[in-house]
Amino acid sequence: MPDGRKRIAALLGLVLAAVIVLGPRAARAYDPYDRYDTRSERYEERRTRSYNDEYIFATTKMVSNMDVDAAIKVPLFPPAIVIDLAFLPAEVIAGWF
Repeated sequence: MPDGRKRIAALLGLVLAAVIVLGPRAARAYDPYDRYDTRSERYEERRTRSYNDEYIFATTKMVSNMDVDAAIKVPLFPPAIVIDLAFLPAEVIAGWF
């Protein structure tokens, strides 16, 4: 009797694997010819593949571009530089995406 249970379990496993693999292809949400889904085309037109340096020292750039009095900006520069140096590896990696 345990041999029959193993066969049923194996058959159910194969059916489940087939549903997982073939299910999204059969779903209408994944239609590759959907005329209303143009997100990827717009994204490719708008952005070329190159390094984006906006993230490097972004906090320091933000403080320098603030529209406030210089007496408020000056004390904000040291913490901004420390934050930018702490997150510099993440900022460099973020520039590639």
